[in-house]
Amino acid sequence: MENNVSDKMINSCKMTDLTVEEMLTTERPIHRIILHCTADKEGVDNTVEKIRKYHVEHNKWEDIGYHYVVYRDGSIHVGRPVRKVGAHCVDGNNNQGSIGISYVGGLDTKGKAKDTRTPGQKEALYRLVHDLLLIYPSSDVRCHNEFANKACPSFQIGTFLDEYGQWKAEHPDPLPAEEPEEPVAEVAEESVVENTNDTVDNNVKQDIANEEQGASFFEKLLSFLKSLFQPKAK
Repeated sequence: MENNVSDKMINSCKMTDLTVEEMLTTERPIHRIILHCTADKEGVDNTVEKIRKYHVEHNKWEDIGYHYVVYRDGSIHVGRPVRKVGAHCVDGNNNQGSIGISYVGGLDTKGKAKDTRTPGQKEALYRLVHDLLLIYPSSDVRCHNEFANKACPSFQIGTFLDEYGQWKAEHPDPLPAEEPEEPVAEVAEESVVENTNDTVDNNVKQDIANEEQGASFFEKLLSFLKSLFQPKAK
């Protein structure tokens, strides 16, 4: 699985005690990814620990409601384990079969709904959604405000999907590396034939050279013998 997820996700695992598999996968059937905001004012930071404390002490939940929280700096942090049903979209029983992602923000300085996502948060949301869809390809992506009379996450799903589509176009999935082709048998045979022909040619040339050398020797010998029997001049 490490080959399917982005470096951003792998790096975010270093902030937890979870492996990539534990961070992203679950035997719980997943068919939906729901986007949220933490309802913090613009420019204000928040953490998983603080959100967990509020959800447990104020809401009386057993854990933080979200599975992932994206900080203002674009870092991704694990909340409730994905293998456990979240507590982020109670309307219509949408916690079942879903993964909840929340970004820190969602309100302007006066407390009104506003899309306060930083460039880093947008990038992190695209990558996180992308990686989760690789693992749960039949899932759809929705916003909290589609199921509840709330502004959360302070943007519409159409806006996010348009942004995500553009990001996907600019970041296509890498193609798997092609394995080198095995040499064709015919090519190997041609190579053997070529080498054989070269050997034969060399042998023929050597034989010819030997014959020529032998012919030259016999010609010289015959000339010498003839000279012995020629009458000597008086």
